[in-house]
Amino acid sequence: MTPNPLLGATLLSIGGCSSALCYTPQKRTRGWSWQTYWLAQALVCWFILPWICAWFTTPHLMTVLSEAPARVMVNTILLGALFGVGGTAFGIAIRYIGFSITYAIAIGISCVLGTLFTPLLSGKLAVLLVRTGTGWVLGGVAVATIGILVFGLAGWFKDADLRNSDTMPEGFHFGKGLFFCVLAGVLSAVFGISLDVGKPIAVIAAAHGAGQFEGNVVYIFSCGGAFFSTAVYCLFLHIRQTTLGEYIGLPAGDSNASLPVNFAMAGLTGLLWYGQFFLYGLGQVRMGEYKFTSWAINNAMIVFFSAMVGLLMREWKGCRPRTWAALVTAFILLIVAVGLMTYGNYIGSIQVAQEGKTLFDAKVHHLPLISSGSLGQRQPTQATCQDSERHCLSDQSGDRARPDPPGNCRRSSPGHGSGRPGIRLRYRFSKSACGTRTYPSGQVHG
Repeated sequence: MTPNPLLGATLLSIGGCSSALCYTPQKRTRGWSWQTYWLAQALVCWFILPWICAWFTTPHLMTVLSEAPARVMVNTILLGALFGVGGTAFGIAIRYIGFSITYAIAIGISCVLGTLFTPLLSGKLAVLLVRTGTGWVLGGVAVATIGILVFGLAGWFKDADLRNSDTMPEGFHFGKGLFFCVLAGVLSAVFGISLDVGKPIAVIAAAHGAGQFEGNVVYIFSCGGAFFSTAVYCLFLHIRQTTLGEYIGLPAGDSNASLPVNFAMAGLTGLLWYGQFFLYGLGQVRMGEYKFTSWAINNAMIVFFSAMVGLLMREWKGCRPRTWAALVTAFILLIVAVGLMTYGNYIGSIQVAQEGKTLFDAKVHHLPLISSGSLGQRQPTQATCQDSERHCLSDQSGDRARPDPPGNCRRSSPGHGSGRPGIRLRYRFSKSACGTRTYPSGQVHG
């Protein structure tokens, strides 16, 4: 797919907004314990929707799954299971310190680790460092990291402000929340690694015609692993607290509680959360050479929009001016960071396109020439044209060429140009054509 960093960054940002909104429906649930709500939304987000989307966007899905390497599938599931632990810790942290601080700290850690681990593990970081746009990209990652740290500082100020006022929300505990934030940030970064490990599955899906939706099949395994680890923990809490019956009946005493509403809110949470994954896949394939920055852009915008959600939910009510100053500064830094990373991706994609054109032209214009005299001497030659790992060879002897070689390589004869003997060759490939060349008297005609 042709890189389009601006569109890619837009899709990643919309996905970040979807993720930032996904926990807000939890406020509308009544009569459910935390584990009941969490398992219900996880079923939608990490099991039902990945299968539905993969089924409708991946041609020959069952064939793709049968051709996928077993080791890749297992590793992707295991990494997804670790992400599920991180997601559960994330949900617990929200209970203690609220939306905006949890997103800032946990997503901040995930942003840095998930962004840098992928090129490090794949061995591409050293190659990317010499690219034109790398300085802008890494600068954007650095600014995003600073912005997220400033968000954490704002959260620290908020904690101090609320302790000195009468607006401390019920259940607020910065120490416990910080622990779960760090745990969630480290393990959530694994999800980006899981998607990278599952790339061979996406390649198979692309070969069967999945196109821009090639990554959806990987979510079956990444999200499936997350659902497994989440289900184990939630069922453990259900058994220990005897709350499994909440799925079919609500406890008495709350007249505002409604079982259909609770299921609808859990389903909406799962839809919004999976929306992040779906849009992430569409955005990542458009980011060109710097696909690894997709994680940073997505996470930066999650923090940005989550802070906006926190403002709308009045989580920052009663804070002092220094807290607001830190919050506004963090907003500005994140916007600048996304702009830097998007621009770096843009100029990097231009450089890659220019390098590809230069290499292509060099291969075409440096084909060996055949003189009219050599044709009469039955001298075998080779003309090589390579594109997308395909290689066609021609062997001329006299004024005739041997039968067409295998693959998508075609040739035609007779001569062309000056009226003297020559062989006209046409090489055609799946992605581009090497063009038409004739070889009379040392001249090459396109």
